[in-house]
Amino acid sequence: MNKFSAHISIYASHDVTKPRPIYIEPWGEDYWLLPGDKFKIIAYGNASSPYFSIFENDDSTQVYIEGNGQDFSVRHGEKVIDCGYQRPE
Repeated sequence: MNKFSAHISIYASHDVTKPRPIYIEPWGEDYWLLPGDKFKIIAYGNASSPYFSIFENDDSTQVYIEGNGQDFSVRHGEKVIDCGYQRPE
């Protein structure tokens, strides 16, 4: 059972015109923000609260869960979403 958690919210501005991938590391999972979207990333740890490092590129965002990060979930509104959410075909 995870006793500690941390969360961060990631927004896509309305000026964004194409889907933007958010990669959760070290798992390598991808979630795609559409214009105006907001994702909440929640990291869980057993011994202490995990923390985040964020790296922005021109075409993607990488969110590293660091410290004692054992697991995570991503929410779009109230809905828990899975890897590949809104990935372009």
